[in-house]
Amino acid sequence: MLMKIATIILLAASVCSIFAGPDEPLAEAAQNEFGGSGAYGCSDTVAKAAALGVNYKSLVDATLGQNKKLQSIAFGLFAWLSENAGFDAASSQGHAAVTGLLLRKLGDAHFSALSALQPEKVRKALARDICYDLGMLDNFNDERKEARAAYPETIKTLAIEQWLQTYDKQP
Repeated sequence: MLMKIATIILLAASVCSIFAGPDEPLAEAAQNEFGGSGAYGCSDTVAKAAALGVNYKSLVDATLGQNKKLQSIAFGLFAWLSENAGFDAASSQGHAAVTGLLLRKLGDAHFSALSALQPEKVRKALARDICYDLGMLDNFNDERKEARAAYPETIKTLAIEQWLQTYDKQP
């Protein structure tokens, strides 16, 4: 079933892509995270998703696209990858960077609404990725305060405050 959904998303994304460059969103996320060379900073993430049969670039394009139904389905698959893809350290960094990019591009209210549709385990994985991208894993109040002010709905929907309390208690 998941593969059928992924196939529909990928076909629709290839038809509905709104981006001028082939890797524009991934390149932007890689630049933000790694300061680097195009989408290649996310190459581990793209490769891991491809091993699962998911065209990561098309998935991100569909998530950022104008078709709201397709966007919701694509976001669900993207979020599912956060919990279930088995990303290693390098690929999880890239995925977290793209997750943060989606939050910034979709906006707090829309990202929060899409996140609310996901199962609890997936929301926890999204919380981890957002915390990593926003610099909230270090217990510095400035980054956490900035994130709370900029993305209050997402912080609430993903239960990030509770997630951080658990994270902060780890040895």
